[in-house]
Amino acid sequence: MSWLDLFKTDRVSLNLSPDEIKRFNKQINEEEKQKKEEQRLLKQKAELNSQEKAKREKEKAQKELFDRNKDLIEKFLQIAERKVSIIDDYGDENWEILPSEILTCLKKIANREKKDIDWKRYAKHMLSLHAEYDWLSNELKNAFHAYHTNQQARLSTIDDVSTMTGIEFETWVVKLLKENGFEDIRGTPITGDQGADIIVNKDGRRIVIQAKRHKGTVGNKAVQEVIGALQYYDGNEGWVITNSTFTPSAIALAQKSKIILIDREAIVHIEDFINCAKKKQKKMVEKTQSVAHIPQDNYGNVNYCISLCEYCRQKLRIPIKKELLKITCPACRNIFYFHNGKQTYDI
Repeated sequence: MSWLDLFKTDRVSLNLSPDEIKRFNKQINEEEKQKKEEQRLLKQKAELNSQEKAKREKEKAQKELFDRNKDLIEKFLQIAERKVSIIDDYGDENWEILPSEILTCLKKIANREKKDIDWKRYAKHMLSLHAEYDWLSNELKNAFHAYHTNQQARLSTIDDVSTMTGIEFETWVVKLLKENGFEDIRGTPITGDQGADIIVNKDGRRIVIQAKRHKGTVGNKAVQEVIGALQYYDGNEGWVITNSTFTPSAIALAQKSKIILIDREAIVHIEDFINCAKKKQKKMVEKTQSVAHIPQDNYGNVNYCISLCEYCRQKLRIPIKKELLKITCPACRNIFYFHNGKQTYDI
């Protein structure tokens, strides 16, 4: 046993001098301070471990919430991208719509998670949500900014289309139009769009566009919807744009109704349709089916005639034959049918 331990138990019997008692007391005080500091550090370490554990559990719960609802979040990104990318009357993107889209997504997630949140009270008083939903709100905002930046940086190539959803395809078409000089572009409601997805105002004309992301060929219904949308939106011109191709009956109806069909091959030549839109401002005197010139061979026989594409005004060399001929415009890739040198819609 040390002198200090003896001093603690029986200082009287040690017969110590005042200086020795003072020295021993000082050592005892220092020892007690050191123990208290060690206890404080141990308590602090335990609290930090507890906080770190709580933080890890919180982050894990947040990640699980995000992952469980990844399908809704992906849909939110696509819908918000479509709405934000539409240019307003001042030529700016519609960022004002983002908070309401985030709130809609939060409501969908909370409903799925069976989380009871007073959304009316929250919206009225701008209260904080549950901690995890406050976090999720910020995550959705950050995720969308990253998604939007990535979408804007991507080149609009036809190869992108195969992996897109319908909403992504509409957004892609809007981006493609912007890249080719269209500026005044508006979206229509996702539901109740009356047969149109995009409305474009250019050079005094209103173009009603339906974007069809389709696995098979696009039939009459898409053309019929655009015909109806032209009247509803007071349009001058109707387009159907698809990643696929069109059925012969859809092509025939479109030609009869003056609807422009832009298929997978024609998308890469979309500048021809832009030029076509400009040309259509002028009065068209010539009709597609009219013969501009009928060449003759050295014996005076007529072998073919020259017609004009009704969309891009490209000259078409049409062989004069009794059988039905399918002619593709080399410029805009629209398809026409001819019989005996004259255009026909009876296929």
